[in-house]
Amino acid sequence: MRHAALLLALAALAAACAPQTIIRRTAFVPAANAPARAGRPLGPGEVRLDGHANALNPVILENGAPDEGDAGVLVPDVHLGGSAWVGLPFGFELGAQAYWATARWAKSSADGVILFPRGEEPDLVMAGPGLRWNAPTGGSRFSVALMAEIDRVTATQAVFVCRDAAVCDGRAEDGDSARELYELDHVAERGFWLANAALQLGVAIVEPVYLYTTVGAQQSISNSGFDPRLDSRLADAMHTYWLGTWGIGADFRVDSLVFGVSFYFPFAGEDDIGLGPAASFKLGVVFGGERPRLAPPRAPRWADPR
Repeated sequence: MRHAALLLALAALAAACAPQTIIRRTAFVPAANAPARAGRPLGPGEVRLDGHANALNPVILENGAPDEGDAGVLVPDVHLGGSAWVGLPFGFELGAQAYWATARWAKSSADGVILFPRGEEPDLVMAGPGLRWNAPTGGSRFSVALMAEIDRVTATQAVFVCRDAAVCDGRAEDGDSARELYELDHVAERGFWLANAALQLGVAIVEPVYLYTTVGAQQSISNSGFDPRLDSRLADAMHTYWLGTWGIGADFRVDSLVFGVSFYFPFAGEDDIGLGPAASFKLGVVFGGERPRLAPPRAPRWADPR
């Protein structure tokens, strides 16, 4: 029994270690984001300005046993930002959004991901235009919308090289040992356009409260974080990939003040990046234009005097 327990302990220790490849890369990439304009529709001429705390406290299901070629990324705990949108005729809305995050508040995707040197943690800025179309519903309390946005982001990647190639022979070591064995070779940046699209189904329970659910797909960024080839040192090794998202949320409006909250759940992304559920909060104002009016509730048939 003692030998079996020892073997199990050694197996667990080995599983929690990263491959000691010649090259390790750490890329700072955006988390999965809820669509900026999820929520209650705008009427023609209405303007909505929001402050966002997006991807708040994302859960990262860390890859405890990464293989060669697996991702080595840092994902921010929170994106702070804002958006501005205006309602147009025929159910369209046009706007833009911008987000900021810092690698000082981030989680790693895998055991053995080496952090950026202290004091040199990069920031991430993501911004771009968006478009939304609200299907005509004749004043019904139910609504359907299609949303799409595309954001420009510059991802920063640090490349670390093993100090002694004879030591980095493929043996498994944990992240603390890696910091002693690796030195920073260089830091590089690369720009990406990331798309985010979703279908929203919503219902106004009462005039101030709007509930909705979304399902969609968006792009994010990954890399080859554990690379055994020294000749790939200068390759950026970053690429985009698609993941699905499902979310639920609510908008609360009192006069011109509006507060929004949503929870969303990424799925079907890359197996070696375990993005978990996250939350988004919005606080803003709506002004101008013509606020969409809901049809009054229909009286029950038994109440019809005829």
